[in-house]
Amino acid sequence: MTLTGSGAMLGYLNLTRAVGSLGMVPAAGVLIDRLDKRKLMLINNCLLFTITLTLGLTLIFGSPHIYYLFILQLFGGVVSDPG
Repeated sequence: MTLTGSGAMLGYLNLTRAVGSLGMVPAAGVLIDRLDKRKLMLINNCLLFTITLTLGLTLIFGSPHIYYLFILQLFGGVVSDPG
């Protein structure tokens, strides 16, 4: 809450991640059925690592703008599992 300054903004960040996750559910079913599961998990983990690394570097090397946090949360929701 220190970065956002308010509890409401923190809630909006979580909502953004949930919207990204729910938006990916229909496409995820198709991808899981058609692609190699091992390759898909490798791609998923690499994307999650990249998103987490980007967020960490943004926090370490400068004060992040709030829209960076929203974008990273959206991408994190898209590539994370909905459960």
